[in-house]
Amino acid sequence: MNRWWADPRAHIIMTQDPKTRVGLDEDNMKREYPKAYAYLKRCESVLQVRKTQAVRHLMARGAFYSIFGVGEYTFAPYKVVWREVSSEMDAAVVGPRGVADSRKATVPDHTCILIPCEKKDTAHYLCAVLNSSPVRLAIRSYIVLHPDPHVLKNVRIPMFSEKDRVHLRLAELSEAAHKATASGEATAVKKIEDEIDRIATKLWDLTDQELAEIHASLEEGR
Repeated sequence: MNRWWADPRAHIIMTQDPKTRVGLDEDNMKREYPKAYAYLKRCESVLQVRKTQAVRHLMARGAFYSIFGVGEYTFAPYKVVWREVSSEMDAAVVGPRGVADSRKATVPDHTCILIPCEKKDTAHYLCAVLNSSPVRLAIRSYIVLHPDPHVLKNVRIPMFSEKDRVHLRLAELSEAAHKATASGEATAVKKIEDEIDRIATKLWDLTDQELAEIHASLEEGR
């Protein structure tokens, strides 16, 4: 599978306060979003019987339409995302999208893991490192189907620095890989991925021989 896959589906969430992490106050919803509130009110009987403990706790604190897993990170301008259920790390970067005359944050589908980033270069740097062969092999060595966020605790990824040429180059290559994938340029994508591997080895002082062994191990595990 191509690791630089397309952006996940996006949804705009208007009923949730990302700071308090509960549904917007009902009086405010009635006043500011009367049609949205009327729709939610018609669904109240269904929403009230949700049994997930986390959602029940949120509903006890706020509005009956409160939902789980929405915070300020949800609306970060850039995100590195990957599939929650997968045997491979296949990260991608999603950013703001044009909506009318403004730019809206992309909110990934709930089946995606996300890492919030404020800047595009930071997101593309992290994406390149996560998709590099050394990191993919490290993750594959202990993950079967669920590459959750804890992978960042088990793989040493240096903090992005705008002054580090290696970091900047990896960010450039990630952005190039996204563009090549969108254009269907498979050969170009492969060339970029090879360059990412070569540059990423500098983060951990790996030799060419060690990288070759990593590639061989990945091939054996297919």
